[in-house]
Amino acid sequence: MKTTIDNLINFIRTLRSVYIPIVLVCALAFSSCQLDDEVAPIKSVGPQSVSSEGAQILLPISVPPDEMVRTDYPLATKWRITYNNVGLGHSYRRFFSTLDGSLRTMDELNNSRKATARADMNIMFWYVSSLEEFDNFLTYPEYISATRFKPATFGPWQLAAMTVGNSAQFKAEFDHNQFGATPFQPYNYELNGDESTYVKKGDIFLFKTGRTPAQYGAVHILEKANPFLGTEQTIVEITVQTGSLIVERGK
Repeated sequence: MKTTIDNLINFIRTLRSVYIPIVLVCALAFSSCQLDDEVAPIKSVGPQSVSSEGAQILLPISVPPDEMVRTDYPLATKWRITYNNVGLGHSYRRFFSTLDGSLRTMDELNNSRKATARADMNIMFWYVSSLEEFDNFLTYPEYISATRFKPATFGPWQLAAMTVGNSAQFKAEFDHNQFGATPFQPYNYELNGDESTYVKKGDIFLFKTGRTPAQYGAVHILEKANPFLGTEQTIVEITVQTGSLIVERGK
């Protein structure tokens, strides 16, 4: 009888030694589930894509150009802007201000009246245009600068000479240019401007900003990304006539 009782006691002790850890594990697991439920879900910070393994990747919503070089001349300022990854698409800052050379994304414009008012043109990826082309997507369309463009009738050597020593010619070239001013470039001018196309390497466009007083200058496409041909780099050079309108320094 004593042996039976001893065996029963030992069984109970064994059962306790197994049961308590199981209870603890279950309690910890339940606690962990509760914590997960209480933590706020991670919000996306930008566009989403899926990797080859199926994992979700969050892309930043505001990516600066890969390189931006500013050069100040006596009466003109030039920015050379390089984008190396066409795959980042609209995450790149692409709305350019002739006032200070700043660049913004669509989201940044929609968060600020001032940023919208300072932006003059879109420079990516397939064309250059006034912000009027995006008025249905902007929070503050009433602050848009009505920039106008014309195709230049000169080449890069004359553009360089104008930039360095004769910036007043930007206004003269725009005003006396035979083509009509448009908010969207480029057009196929051989067909009287009634058919749009994409920018290409070597294109030069004159522009006049819609602000008062207006600023004049040129957009030069040095490189043009074409993912269908495996090229990713876009390089845009923007020159602004300053004259008495000194472009803001130190920006």
